[in-house]
Amino acid sequence: MIILIIQLITFCIDTQKLLKSLLRNMVYLQTDIKHISMMQTEILSKLDDCRSNNIKDSSYKTCSSNNEFLADDFNWPINDMQYLEVNEEKIIDKNIRNYLVNDLSNLGGNSVKSITKRILYKLFTDNLLSNFSLTGKKGKQKFCKLNLCSVIFDAVMHQKKGKNVDQNEMEERFKYHLAQAPFNVKRFNIKISENK
Repeated sequence: MIILIIQLITFCIDTQKLLKSLLRNMVYLQTDIKHISMMQTEILSKLDDCRSNNIKDSSYKTCSSNNEFLADDFNWPINDMQYLEVNEEKIIDKNIRNYLVNDLSNLGGNSVKSITKRILYKLFTDNLLSNFSLTGKKGKQKFCKLNLCSVIFDAVMHQKKGKNVDQNEMEERFKYHLAQAPFNVKRFNIKISENK
């Protein structure tokens, strides 16, 4: 009889351990399902944005062969003033400008800060950005006069998170990234010299 009771207690303990393990795994699965659901919602939101952007503005190129041609026109990031001037002339064309706004708006980001950062780092090297300030202070060139400045602004505004952004917030983002560019160059040069 005692052996039977011991076996029953052991069975209950094993069952309890199994139930705890199952419960823990269910919690993990619930977390994974919530994460997948959030990702799905984000993807669907981006798809809706893309659809609405294509419907709202028929001037954007949707033909893939045309987009491939336009994408081949640009070699990012821009690293010198001459190539910047060439690109500035290219984006005077409304179709190319619209394509570029649409392309840059697809880079995404969690906030206006991250969206702006991604776009700036795609378009420019820190070496080039260190020659600019937003309004041309400290003897630097005016970033606000570039056609690419308005393209970036429109690309951020084209995204869902950037729709309600005001010009002051965008200018602050530009000022910050432009001010950091010389320091990024300096850090990069120090890193290279340390690796030699």
